[in-house]
Amino acid sequence: MKAEGDTSKAGNTSKPRGSMGDASKTGKGEDAIPKAGKTNPVAPIELNLSGQGRLHVYAKAKNSPIAIKGGDTSGMWDDQDRVTWYILGGNFEADEALIPKNDMDYVELSFLGLPKVCLINIARFMNIPMREMADLVDLSTKTLERKKNDDPMDKVVSSQAIEMASTLAHGMKVFEDQNKLNRWLSKDNRALGDKKPLELMGTPTGIKLVNNILTRIEEGIFS
Repeated sequence: MKAEGDTSKAGNTSKPRGSMGDASKTGKGEDAIPKAGKTNPVAPIELNLSGQGRLHVYAKAKNSPIAIKGGDTSGMWDDQDRVTWYILGGNFEADEALIPKNDMDYVELSFLGLPKVCLINIARFMNIPMREMADLVDLSTKTLERKKNDDPMDKVVSSQAIEMASTLAHGMKVFEDQNKLNRWLSKDNRALGDKKPLELMGTPTGIKLVNNILTRIEEGIFS
């Protein structure tokens, strides 16, 4: 961890691997997150899930390791519950007892309120700015910026964040590559009325449509 934090002291202006490009500019919003290391981010946020103890959520760096892991990645994305939790901020290699086990666990997390950092992690996974994420969850950028990283979001925003992460996990199962998935999300799609899949991620109905298209691709139907 120290090696990354010391890059600015020796006059080295290169960005640490996995850091946000604008992290030194404003200190607001997404840029307020502590820099993450190459393996595990710092400062976990604890969520108390009944009957399951404490779940840890981390601030993820852009292009965090599992998204760029080399070698044979076949089957890595098949466990969509685990991938969903990873995208929200969990540890991909966490013990089974430290990840949500089913839909009811996610319902409970929605009522508890996911921390703001989960939205930041989703935005970083999709490589979009926080102002675009704010639009997707129907919040003003200023409102989102005022919140601390561990401030809980309301149940509606929390539920939407979970559905977005689940859809991204579905996309990773289909494309098995984060960059390919993000390019697909950002391209006009004829099956979606020439809208970008990303544009539809702001409503439950839109998320359902995006998942339907991903399922068609899985089944070999071009979309």
